[in-house]
Amino acid sequence: MRAREWGLLVGLSMLWGSAFFFTAIAIHELPTFLIVFLRVALAAALLWLALSMMGLRLPREAEAWRSFFVLGLLTNVLPFCLVAWGQLRVASFVASILNAAAPFATLLLGHFWTGEERLSAHKVLGLVVGTTGIVVLLSGGWHVGVSLADGLAYLACLGAAICYALAAVVGRIRRFGEPPIVRAAGQLVAASVLLLPAVVISDNPFGLRLPSWSVVGSVLALAVLSTALAYIVYFKLLRTAGATNLLLVTFLVPISAMFFGIVLLGDSIGARETCGLILVGVGLLAIDGRVFCFLVGK
Repeated sequence: MRAREWGLLVGLSMLWGSAFFFTAIAIHELPTFLIVFLRVALAAALLWLALSMMGLRLPREAEAWRSFFVLGLLTNVLPFCLVAWGQLRVASFVASILNAAAPFATLLLGHFWTGEERLSAHKVLGLVVGTTGIVVLLSGGWHVGVSLADGLAYLACLGAAICYALAAVVGRIRRFGEPPIVRAAGQLVAASVLLLPAVVISDNPFGLRLPSWSVVGSVLALAVLSTALAYIVYFKLLRTAGATNLLLVTFLVPISAMFFGIVLLGDSIGARETCGLILVGVGLLAIDGRVFCFLVGK
């Protein structure tokens, strides 16, 4: 990759890593469904405006919208809600490390479900090492004196990663004809529609007190920076750098989230979290394969 692509890659990791920071601020005053609804609805409006400026439009075919609703559920609704709820009890950077389990789950689902992602020696090694790192992190949620809700919060963040993996497999099975930015806008619109009933029934948004300016700013940042702009950067990198190079962002997001958590939220990282991060990072590097090929001289 050229310097420009590396810059965009680091920028994307900051955009996605900051989502954990902004969510940690918003959840203190707003309920989970409302935070996620505002995030996806505002981002959908921004991407719809971008489509209009590019001369594109959302499709009208029922088949396309069925796919949008499935992807919106798996890519936006479920993982965003699970992470937001999990962050009530889990540090932001720990949630981001558990989210980095998505490539491990994608590899397993791709091997057994689609047959396109065949397991190899370095991928199996990556799965074993990465899974060990996740187990180390999860052990922090299941020890004496910790409530069941705390333990479930860890599993919620891990569940978000599984949702992303399912979405990746669905995306491989369903061959999309729409431009990527159209697909992103469509799934955000679908996610907004899916979330609206939950917001009205569960969160009673009209009965809430007005949030502080810091929370308003965090929700806007989630929508504008961590979702709408992140999608635009993501698809630009996908076109110029390719999917393999784009996988590198998975290594960088936990580091970005850790920076925001420690510097701005006062999170503290212990030996368990450090060990889990290192193991997950080594596992991801092994799955990526380039370091493995370099070591064996291929």
